[in-house]
Amino acid sequence: NHADALALSLYKVISDSMMRPQNDALVEMLLTAICNVSPYIKCFALESCLKLLSLLERLTRPVYLLRSPFTHHGVVFLIEMLNNLVQYQYEGNSMMVYAILRQSEVFQRLADINLGSVDGRASAAKDAEDAAAWTPTEAWL
Repeated sequence: NHADALALSLYKVISDSMMRPQNDALVEMLLTAICNVSPYIKCFALESCLKLLSLLERLTRPVYLLRSPFTHHGVVFLIEMLNNLVQYQYEGNSMMVYAILRQSEVFQRLADINLGSVDGRASAAKDAEDAAAWTPTEAWL
């Protein structure tokens, strides 16, 4: 199956490339490619399904996800690919649905991700900036 060959090849290249930040553009481009062809993929073998879901698990780890401002794009493309497979080619991708259900904790962990510490630092920096921008003087009081 050509789709399996594509998925397994891209899995190998992405897995080998994703640990180096200089390869983020390559990872994003490859995930875009598989996302673009996903509505036309009639069926995946179980091995391809499990590899793609393990890739999603690796991409949704907070260490990778928060590494740079653009690493979340890969997660978006991979989830969109899964959505396209289920929406347009459901009857041939029962193995993918099985793999998604089997890896439901990955989706739950992604839904439960807490960006509070990131937001807290941003709001503290904004408060410090606002405080530094204007200070009352003796004449004003």
